[in-house]
Amino acid sequence: MDQDTNGTEANGYDRGNRPLTGQLAEIRDRLRDAFPRAKSVLLEFDGTFRAHIDVREGELVPAIEAQLAHIDNGRFTQVEHGATPHHPFLHRISAVIEA
Repeated sequence: MDQDTNGTEANGYDRGNRPLTGQLAEIRDRLRDAFPRAKSVLLEFDGTFRAHIDVREGELVPAIEAQLAHIDNGRFTQVEHGATPHHPFLHRISAVIEA
């Protein structure tokens, strides 16, 4: 990638001095803080960067879906829900994480 002299890449993204693991931990921690009743908060990358929030109470799903759209200025998009793999009593809310 091309960089200008102040460390900003040509696409406008400022890498700063924060390592990627720190940035990922910040996203995960922000979600954990927003959804304290979640049983787990996972981040996944398989060509698309996604967040998965697993909850036991099904009645929390609509509220979490609605709240995700407003965290970090709309960073979480394409919100959907379904079953949590291998955990029949949990509900999973997933969203694409935009850069």
